[in-house]
Amino acid sequence: GAFNPVTKQIDLNAGLLLEDNPQQVMETIMHESRHAYQDFAINHPEQVSVDAETIKTWEYNFDHYISPEFDFEAYVNQPVEADANDFSERMYCEGYCSAA
Repeated sequence: GAFNPVTKQIDLNAGLLLEDNPQQVMETIMHESRHAYQDFAINHPEQVSVDAETIKTWEYNFDHYISPEFDFEAYVNQPVEADANDFSERMYCEGYCSAA
């Protein structure tokens, strides 16, 4: 999946939707939704409850984004990706892990 900050759209890989893995689909949607929230926070800091330092970190990270093709470990560990991964895993578990 990918969030496009220009169009404000989330794109999903069609192959992901064909697989029988609803957890991966849900976590991908939540992960990309978190990137949309990060983008919104950067552009509208007065409308979110995120501290200014975090917003500054996200903005810097988006301006200096590390693609997975360049360095996968650095990609996964950069602030916006770590935050989106934590968010998607936490939200999935809050909605589904406790119900199982």
